[in-house]
Amino acid sequence: MKWTELKKLVTEEYDRRNLASNVRYRSLDRIEEFIKTSSEVTNSVEMLLQVDKNVVKEAYRQFRETENISGADSNCINEIYNQLRKYHETEFDK
Repeated sequence: MKWTELKKLVTEEYDRRNLASNVRYRSLDRIEEFIKTSSEVTNSVEMLLQVDKNVVKEAYRQFRETENISGADSNCINEIYNQLRKYHETEFDK
């Protein structure tokens, strides 16, 4: 799965749950900047499942050069992992 596919799934989930606030979309865009620093991950985001999401959150915090990541950023990373797991389970069942 490529990043663009995953981003679309996350956006659709936000829309489905009526979580379409600009804060969440901006957060997803910021995380996209971080994801795109690794072309391997951009082309195969399933690689993220090999890394604990808290490790990803810490790497993202360092990338942003902030003391803490925002709640929106944290929730966005959580949703990325949720969508990846759903996708992986669906693909595994085929």
